[in-house]
Amino acid sequence: MLSRPKTLSSTATVGDVRKFFENPHVMTALLVEGDDFRGAIDRGSLPDEADTDADALDYVASATPTIAPDASVEDALEALHGLESRRLVVLDAEGDRLLGLVCLNTSGTHFCKDP
Repeated sequence: MLSRPKTLSSTATVGDVRKFFENPHVMTALLVEGDDFRGAIDRGSLPDEADTDADALDYVASATPTIAPDASVEDALEALHGLESRRLVVLDAEGDRLLGLVCLNTSGTHFCKDP
C-alpha cells in the first residue's frame, strides 16, 4: 500500500487536476478534505471539454473501488481483477478517512510501493 499517495484538496479545480496529471506517473487524483476522502478522478476520465475553472468534485468517479486496510493481498488481487483501473483506495472502517492506495504496476506483476 502507498501510505502517502499524492492528493489534491477537495476545493481543486479541473485546471488543478490537469496540472496534477502533468506528472506522467500519476494516474489518479485523490480529492481529500483534510484526511477525509471525497472522491477520485482517473487520468482518462476527465473530459477534454471540462471547463478549467469548474470544481473537480463534479468529475469524481461515481463508484471508486475501495478496500479495507486489513484486507489480505489475495483480497486486493481479487478486488482488482476485472477492473479497468489498477488502483484501490484504502479507507478506514467508517469509509471516510483516506489511509492509502493499493495499486499494481503497469505490467500488473507487482504492487506499487512508497519510495
